[in-house]
Amino acid sequence: YDTATKTFSNPIANFTSYNSIPKTIYAKVTNSYGCIEMAEINLNFYPIPNIDTLKFDSTLCDTDFDGLYEPDFDEISKTIVNNSADFDIYYFDNPGFNFPALPKNWTYTTPTRVYILVASRNGCTNATGFLDFKIGTKITVNNIETAVCDNERDGKTNIIISDYLPSTTSGTQYFYYNSFQKAQEAIVGTTTPDNQEITNNTTFYIRTENPGFCPNIFELQIIFNQPETSSKIHDLTICKNTTTTINAGTNFTYYKWSNETEGQFAEEAEYGVGTHFVELTSQNGCVYKQTFTISEAEDPTFDSVLELGNSITVNISGGKPPYEYSLDNINWQTSNVFNNLKRGLQVVYVRDSYKCNPIEYE
Repeated sequence: YDTATKTFSNPIANFTSYNSIPKTIYAKVTNSYGCIEMAEINLNFYPIPNIDTLKFDSTLCDTDFDGLYEPDFDEISKTIVNNSADFDIYYFDNPGFNFPALPKNWTYTTPTRVYILVASRNGCTNATGFLDFKIGTKITVNNIETAVCDNERDGKTNIIISDYLPSTTSGTQYFYYNSFQKAQEAIVGTTTPDNQEITNNTTFYIRTENPGFCPNIFELQIIFNQPETSSKIHDLTICKNTTTTINAGTNFTYYKWSNETEGQFAEEAEYGVGTHFVELTSQNGCVYKQTFTISEAEDPTFDSVLELGNSITVNISGGKPPYEYSLDNINWQTSNVFNNLKRGLQVVYVRDSYKCNPIEYE
């Protein structure tokens, strides 16, 4: 229709059955008196309901590990229905599409078929379909328990978590958490570092993920052990040019001495003067390197021997008191005074508490 000349063109031959795209057409209206008027008609089309359930993978994962599988109906509608905002879309648990429809927060715990109604808002034919919601396969995991040793006995030991985990397959990732709840939620920034200082029994929760599977969680239990020490081993002082037997006791499963003596039952070893050690393996498998020092005893020395009549008094220093005194190197007394001595040469013997070879004075 030309508004300037008020003329019509391109007449529609069959206006009772006319296929068209959205556009404007014009009607020529002639009344009984021959007067002509124009009527403008805007052709608009209502969207036709549609559905394609093959576009959505209905195998879901329980990503927060609460036992419930939670489909997001709004997001599903956007995937399986073109221009989903143009329709009213309902999800049902029955094939008759009987209301009430399923709520948006609907969940399932076993494989379930859900029926979908895509309803026109303008009287066009509705579209229907269904989805079979399934349960995805979780990554196979097993809890791990392992023991670590505080071999320095300083109340702590350092570990690397990844050292205790199975090797990952392609695409698999581990995320470390210090609580099961954090592993469930998997919130960014709540993971635990790989390097850890352990001071007691500790459990880490390992979340494992792979794009081809559902995530899973397993426990890494770290048992904190300390080695035992031998209460029998201590620093010793021995006499000159001698050795002594060191006994660590029978509470250990293996002994490795610094003099190359070792074995399951080698609880004793022979040592002379010096600083030595033994590596003791406890029942829990931990090993402690226990050090001990053997020193050489110092001899006492005569300060003076005083004669008074038929008595003598012996004064001693050095060594390790108390001292013992003798005139024959056989019979010993704790007193440093000898009385009622016979005339003649006397030899006085003195030894300290180590009872090494005595010193003598004529």
